[in-house]
Amino acid sequence: MIYFKKYILLLLFVPSLVFAGRWSEPLNVVNVEHFASQEYRSAGGYSLLKAVFNKDIADTENCKASNSAVYPGDNNRPDVWTQPWLAILLSSQAQSKQVQIYIVGCFADAVLFNGVRVLGN
Repeated sequence: MIYFKKYILLLLFVPSLVFAGRWSEPLNVVNVEHFASQEYRSAGGYSLLKAVFNKDIADTENCKASNSAVYPGDNNRPDVWTQPWLAILLSSQAQSKQVQIYIVGCFADAVLFNGVRVLGN
């Protein structure tokens, strides 16, 4: 019974740790890039989704202000999030819709994001 209570207590704190971030201000997508090494099908490759916006994303978590945001693919390969976010960013760019990105930290000279949403008119 003691172990059960510990797990319940742990579950109460995990969601706040997993989703520790914030939504950016509304942004217009200027450029979208997706990089994948030739070795992405094996264990040694990488995948990187990068979006460039019309203005700098406000400084967060002591990140350097930047107009770009990146999402590195999980486990050094394209994952289930890369494809839908790529589609969302490209379609919002084509339709001149504003987006917000969910900022979770810093990544080199860009902001690290973990979510995208398109804003209505």
